Amino acid sequence: MTIRLKCPQCKKPLAVNDTLAGKRVKCPACKATITVPAPVAPPADLEAFAAAALADAAAAAPAKEPAKNIQFTCLYCDEPVSVAADLAGKNTPCPSCRQIIKVPLPKADKPKDWRDINKDGPAAARINLPEQLDGAWGTEAKSRVGRESLEEAGALPEAEVEPVGVGRWIRRAVIAAALVGVVAFIVVAVNRKKVTTLQRDAIAEAREFDEKKKLDHVLAAAVDCADAALLLSKDKREAARQQFTLARKKCAETAKESALDCDLFRIDLALSQLEMLGTKDQELAKTRYDWDVVLTEVRATLGLISSPEAKVLAARELSDRFIARNETPRALTLVTVLNAGATANQAVKSPVLAQQGALLFLQDPKKLESMIEPPDLTKKTPPPLVARIAYAEGNARKGNLDEAKKFVWAEGTAMNQFDAAVGVASVILGNKSDKDAVSLATPFVEGAINLEKKLKANMTPWRTYQLCRVVIRIPDLAPKAKELAKDLPANFKRRAQLDWLLVQLEKGDSMAAMDQLIAELPPPEGPARGLAWVALGRQFTAMGRPVPVPEAEGDNALDRIFANIGVALGKRER
Repeated sequence: MTIRLKCPQCKKPLAVNDTLAGKRVKCPACKATITVPAPVAPPADLEAFAAAALADAAAAAPAKEPAKNIQFTCLYCDEPVSVAADLAGKNTPCPSCRQIIKVPLPKADKPKDWRDINKDGPAAARINLPEQLDGAWGTEAKSRVGRESLEEAGALPEAEVEPVGVGRWIRRAVIAAALVGVVAFIVVAVNRKKVTTLQRDAIAEAREFDEKKKLDHVLAAAVDCADAALLLSKDKREAARQQFTLARKKCAETAKESALDCDLFRIDLALSQLEMLGTKDQELAKTRYDWDVVLTEVRATLGLISSPEAKVLAARELSDRFIARNETPRALTLVTVLNAGATANQAVKSPVLAQQGALLFLQDPKKLESMIEPPDLTKKTPPPLVARIAYAEGNARKGNLDEAKKFVWAEGTAMNQFDAAVGVASVILGNKSDKDAVSLATPFVEGAINLEKKLKANMTPWRTYQLCRVVIRIPDLAPKAKELAKDLPANFKRRAQLDWLLVQLEKGDSMAAMDQLIAELPPPEGPARGLAWVALGRQFTAMGRPVPVPEAEGDNALDRIFANIGVALGKRER
């Protein structure tokens, strides 16, 4: 039970546990040391004792008559007011200021009952508890023990915190990495599926259009070539090979007016077929082919090139591709294919003999000397055209431009000098790794432009077109390409415009390419516009830029169809 007492020093009422009876404790208020008295034994009959206490208190209270008047102060004039008790709680006018005031209720004058407890405060608060002694437990707080007291007493067990070791950190890192990997895998899978769907739809739409309205045979072959490139990117080598073969067949028989476009497409097709060539590991994994298989396919394509001038372009571009890979012998093999003739006399007269000789000179100048006698430039005798070009381009490929210049401008006809100058410029500009290629090629291009003015009446479309191809690669001279192409036949002119666009794309000037495309490649003349849209869509997508795909339908849907093919190819390269 609880012992209640007052501190003799500060008179503070206190309540302590009866177990402290007779012991000395400290008052929580004044800190004085006091002795806890022994508890008083309760009476035998508590109820009778309580009733007697109440009766005594009631009997002791003197009876009071109710007040006849209520005394209070007016809130307005601060004057004392006295009104009859029956007006309690009602409104009445103030006798002094005449303001209406409310008469307060009279205070009840009755004995204080110990059972009435003032319970002001929050509903859940513990109200009117006696103050506790330090270190003592009262009956009012017996159900709660402070955490601090338990900690001081050492009653709470210490929580053991397991240290995070290296192994656990590694496990956490592995789990986090696995989660990131799963998310990344899902994102990549979804994106790859979208790309595959886009590629499949682009090719399917082009073929559907071809079935209904018949595409230009070069464009139809370009669709198959694009499909082959997409299949090859997925390591489907056999399906890609079949599509390359199908593209070659579509350009096997061509009309005379489309011979230029077909020959130039065959060059692009041969270069694309070289992508089937793989390493030993890729050959074993059956994702690419060995050299013998690729050589067979490329040889079949090159054998369809009809014009001598196109063969020269093919020889130079194939040489550029393999020389960049340090595979000159393979370049020589393919150029020899272009040089093959039914008789030795035909081989000697082949237009690509000079390019074959340039590759031999690159390997070993003595090899070229055994096939073509080196011209004696100290004499005034003009060197033969093949020797002039072979030694000029051979020195250019070796980087000996001063020697190449001597063979270009040696004594001879202006036409031979023109052909040699264009050839050397093509070789220099074909070296993509040479940052100074433009400045090194400029003198040869300028010389060729001057010669063209003198030879204009005798210039063939092929020669003018080849000059345009090198002029557009020199930024300061590029505007002259439009003047040169102005008098070309329509098919050559369109190809020159396409080449201009491709050069702009190589430089990353896609907006200029778009302007040129819209302004100067009107449909439906030939395949140039469709090929331009493929190149434009491919470059824009590879650069991560949105492609301005036209919304045209019907006969004008070709722009959109081939732009989408370009987008599909660009997605492969990202």
